[in-house]
Amino acid sequence: MKKICLLAVLFIQCNLFCQVGFVTEINPKLKHIHAEVGSNVGVQNTEVFNYDLNLFLTDMLEKSKSEIKSLSDFDFEIFTYYNGFQDKKMIKYLDDFCKKKGVKKLIIFYRNHFFPPYSPYKNLLNLKFDFGILTQVRKKKTIYYMNRAQMAYYNSETKKLSLTYPKVKNESLHYEFVKIQSKEEVVDENHQLINSLSLQKDFINAYEAKIKSSFNNALENLK
Repeated sequence: MKKICLLAVLFIQCNLFCQVGFVTEINPKLKHIHAEVGSNVGVQNTEVFNYDLNLFLTDMLEKSKSEIKSLSDFDFEIFTYYNGFQDKKMIKYLDDFCKKKGVKKLIIFYRNHFFPPYSPYKNLLNLKFDFGILTQVRKKKTIYYMNRAQMAYYNSETKKLSLTYPKVKNESLHYEFVKIQSKEEVVDENHQLINSLSLQKDFINAYEAKIKSSFNNALENLK
């Protein structure tokens, strides 16, 4: 009987340490920002829509064929200067975090602090505009699907931290924006989106596909 109990305990411990952890800092609300865009983004109006990204993430984790643990208390400041190159400080923190949480592998969904040179979108970071729809004052028929989120994965056994790179280019999170031209004006006199529900649906479908593709890429590389 004691042997059976011991085996059960060992199985549970092994099972816990075979799990993959998942952490996120992404602002879950879908927004539309109308702004004057020059050397920076001067916001003139913000719409916050009835969409919660966390519900999608929870559903994605639950439906995964792998056992995923949603974790908290992760210090995302360690990723402030991450641009695809790991350092000893990051690896030590990730190792300690994995050990503390009982996982050997980790998927990190984080806010990208890096911008292309002369990018006017730098203050989107301060606004925590991690993803959403942007329209500009003098571009009345143009919509930008914005993204500031990135996904990385870590394996404590190999000490390797990597960014996700889905095979399909259009499903990558590595693009700051997707530009869409409309035949009609896209905002009204109050700077609110015209055809808002249709645009929200289109954005959400495309964005969730990108997240899922990156997530699957991470799991594939963590096998």
